[in-house]
Amino acid sequence: MFTDVSWVPAIRSEVLTCFFKWMPYLVHLDILLIAIGLGYWCWNRVFCRDLSLVMLFSTMALNMLKVTFKLPRPTIEHIISIRDHSYTFPSGDALVATTFWLMLAFHFKKTWFSLFSAIIILCVMCSRVYFGVHYPRDVLVGALLGVCSVVFYRSQFCKKIMSFLRNNLWSWVLLVVLWSALYTKVVVFSQKTPLHTITLGLFLGINAGFILLMATRSVPLFTWYNSPTNVTTAKIFFALFSFGTILLLKEGLMITLPTFLPDMAVSKALTYTFIGLYLSSLSFFIYHSLFVISRKRGDL
Repeated sequence: MFTDVSWVPAIRSEVLTCFFKWMPYLVHLDILLIAIGLGYWCWNRVFCRDLSLVMLFSTMALNMLKVTFKLPRPTIEHIISIRDHSYTFPSGDALVATTFWLMLAFHFKKTWFSLFSAIIILCVMCSRVYFGVHYPRDVLVGALLGVCSVVFYRSQFCKKIMSFLRNNLWSWVLLVVLWSALYTKVVVFSQKTPLHTITLGLFLGINAGFILLMATRSVPLFTWYNSPTNVTTAKIFFALFSFGTILLLKEGLMITLPTFLPDMAVSKALTYTFIGLYLSSLSFFIYHSLFVISRKRGDL
């Protein structure tokens, strides 16, 4: 039942295909980076920091499961293109969609938004089966892993761990190094694809940025004359500035790094390491070195 997709071609239609082809954009890496980055820069820094960490940890764990089980994808026709030699179990898109939208639903605590999030998660799950790139089993397990990630994040045990790491940054550094080493050994050495190395690069860059901010205890405040209007203006201007510079940074690195590093997986890993570092910390330091706005010392 959970590994039978023989019925999928019979339900395909032009209307459904057109609808489901929008679903991958909801879990596309660059789009999620932009969404989390904008939220981190000018909405809720702590929540978006935690959201990015939960998604990265859970995605890396899922990739380790993929290369451990090494289950092939369905043999029916694939409507969308997929990476060569990628495995089917569990579904990464189902995990990412569940983690992202479930965390937002818990944060906003609005019935309508929770319903909206559930619909998006179900649509993403259904689309992966409809495209013929996953079995129902894959998307169900992927979604379950996403739920487990969010439940663990909301647990008191996780909060104690996060509090300990924030107060003991060397422990955070050690955790990042050990988890990255485990991921490299299990995933990267086994199947060095650009997506796997991009995930590793983002993980290293974002964590390095968070640790840098907390080590320096330097957190900029968006306050111009203590006016709410000016605070909003500052946030919007900062978001536009950071968004523009991060696009330039990505394009510049994607052009220059392959010249020195012919290995595409390695060059993409370094590109996204710099992007993660810029998103999480360097954007603040660069912006505040160029524009005069007030700062104070404090925690994230």
